[in-house]
Amino acid sequence: MKNKFFCLHAHFRGQAVENPWTGNWERDPSARPWHDLNHRSAAGLFLVRPPASRRAASDRAESFLDCYERIGFDVSPRLLDWLDAFFPELPAALAEADRRSARNFGEGSALAHPWPHAILPLLSARDKRSAIRWGLDYFEHRFKRKAAGMWLPEAAADVDTLSALCAAGVSFTVLAPSQAHAFRKESIGKWEPANANSLDTSVPYEWLAPDGGSLAVFFSSPRLSALLTEGMGAPGEFAAAVDAELPSGKGSALASCAFDWERHCRRHADAPGRVAEFLSSVHKSGRWALSNFASFLRDGRPSYEISIISPSSSSCPHGLERWAGECSCRAGSDPRRPVKWRPALRAAASLLEERVTAAYDREAAALFADPAAAFEAAGRALACPDPHEARRFLASAFGRQPRPAEARAAMGLLHMQRARLLSLDSDAWFFDDLKGPAARGALLWAAAACDAAGGFGENPSEAFAAALEAGEKGAGGDFLSAAAGSRFGPPQAACEKALFLAAGLPQPPRQGKFHILVNYEDRFEKDGSRFHAACLRVEDRDTLANGEFAALAVIPPGEAAFCLAAPAPDPAGAAALLSGLPGARSAREVLEAAGRKLGVRLSARDLPGDAGWLAAAAGLAGGVPSADEKAWLAELRRLSPARLQDPSLPALLSRLSAGAGAPPPSAHEACRQAVAHLRLLLERSDPAAAFASAWIALFASPPFTAHSRQLRAALAERLEGKPRPEETRPFREAFSSLLEEAGLKDAYDIKKTQA
Repeated sequence: MKNKFFCLHAHFRGQAVENPWTGNWERDPSARPWHDLNHRSAAGLFLVRPPASRRAASDRAESFLDCYERIGFDVSPRLLDWLDAFFPELPAALAEADRRSARNFGEGSALAHPWPHAILPLLSARDKRSAIRWGLDYFEHRFKRKAAGMWLPEAAADVDTLSALCAAGVSFTVLAPSQAHAFRKESIGKWEPANANSLDTSVPYEWLAPDGGSLAVFFSSPRLSALLTEGMGAPGEFAAAVDAELPSGKGSALASCAFDWERHCRRHADAPGRVAEFLSSVHKSGRWALSNFASFLRDGRPSYEISIISPSSSSCPHGLERWAGECSCRAGSDPRRPVKWRPALRAAASLLEERVTAAYDREAAALFADPAAAFEAAGRALACPDPHEARRFLASAFGRQPRPAEARAAMGLLHMQRARLLSLDSDAWFFDDLKGPAARGALLWAAAACDAAGGFGENPSEAFAAALEAGEKGAGGDFLSAAAGSRFGPPQAACEKALFLAAGLPQPPRQGKFHILVNYEDRFEKDGSRFHAACLRVEDRDTLANGEFAALAVIPPGEAAFCLAAPAPDPAGAAALLSGLPGARSAREVLEAAGRKLGVRLSARDLPGDAGWLAAAAGLAGGVPSADEKAWLAELRRLSPARLQDPSLPALLSRLSAGAGAPPPSAHEACRQAVAHLRLLLERSDPAAAFASAWIALFASPPFTAHSRQLRAALAERLEGKPRPEETRPFREAFSSLLEEAGLKDAYDIKKTQA
């Protein structure tokens, strides 16, 4: 049946929390030993693997790319940003899967996603246009092509939202059948009510905008979604259900199943393997072909017109009440549990929009000819992780290279609005607790927007807290205290730099939110304590704002290191804050004098992300590192082959992960380097059995299990390669033991090669 197709579409959302002031993704204690909820899910969500019983050749065949080039998918921009920090190979692999799907189906399978993950019908017209345009710009930046379709968060839609998609040039979207109101044949037939029995989900529909635009709408099959939610049923049951969804006539038809892969994998631990096995069986059977929405739409225009329930969503039968009211929809708690905080949070968000947008329009009028248009056009500069985009945008917006003060003011205003948009994340309302990770992340961005607005004479923090307090007692105070405790951006960056200078450590391998220039530094010792005084210039890469800081790092004997810091008006002022400290008679006098001048104090134990990891490894957080650990730290930016083959390195990663609660991005980079090095060793017919065994052991325990697939793939690639005459019997025997240790059951056939 070459005119019958099936499309499995996976939606990836992500739940990690980013600190707006530091740019670090925060650890979530509930996810230990993983870094956060994204990290805990990464192996199941993205590293698709078949069941363990499959052969090594199949293990390679059903790799990441082989799976994702056969399905449709969308990934929220914030999740892609997170992947850049922890698994940077995966965004590139997703882009490659999209390119391969274009070769297979004629059109790429990836869909764009609004930026941010907000309920679009609840946004203002300006925010709605910006979220869509920013999402399209972000998609083009990541996938190097223009998006044909766009996934709507929670499939939330209304007439204005679909009209905005049409105006932005989007060709299609995907909704739930429950959102369809009525349909008719080619704009001339009689309207028929849409229900579970009348709506044919195997064909696309055309939605006509009031202003004359049009948009194709696909509807995911609720029967297939329900079966997938149950785990795909017995072998062959899901394929039979797809058959039942495809009509027997001669016309083209597309059975589709769109689902949230994160929730699905949390319910079913074997979901990735079962999906991979199903896709492989479909590819071989030929009973119907795999396809995607864009390819099916290209081969034929919709012959039915649709009207939708406006507003509506896929995850709330009450329309949009889950994100604005007190409906009974819950993620897991008692439906009767009061959720007065939901409308209170929505009211606070509306207040924040009014106050912050007013400040933006007032201040931006002196910089941009059209502040609203500049905000909508700033997507690449604000949403794309490329520092050069901001400079390109400013040059275009000003029609010239702006002066430094103009550039700082413009980027400060735009990032203020960006923070406000990120505070509208739909998951803040979706889950049942205002203190959960999703709501915490949204409130941090709301606080960042208030903080930024304060620099322009408008800080609505108190009013925002009062609106929250009206829905849940204590919520307003929690918001203010959490925001105050998190506002530790430039001072923290200055302290971190001073501590690293004092310990002689390299900076973390990832470029952070801040660029730091050392204007002056001085080392001295008193009573066994080491001191490092530094005058630092800290520049925010996002807003281009900069400031001067005086910092004094202190490494006392046998205790955790700490740093004192204070802002200064200029380099001379920073130097004045540090003057006289080296001449003090004792360590106590140094600390007393510094304490009076430098008001910010940060312990090495409290450093976040890579900085905290390195501080622990170097002994700054207490304890003494071994010689091997010191050598590893010195080579952190690029580990040498000798260091990679040292079994003390995986042991160090395991120990520090246990102590710190979760590994930072640099630990994963070391794991990736180890696997790449193993590939090179195997090319030279040198299995380095002791080296590989140490990493196999590390990858067997969370959170490093996310790398086991790559290691198994490296071994499988060598297994599938042609036998080589230089292979010796010791090599073949060692390699066979590695395969068994890695869980690959295939015995390496020694008889096939000559010693």
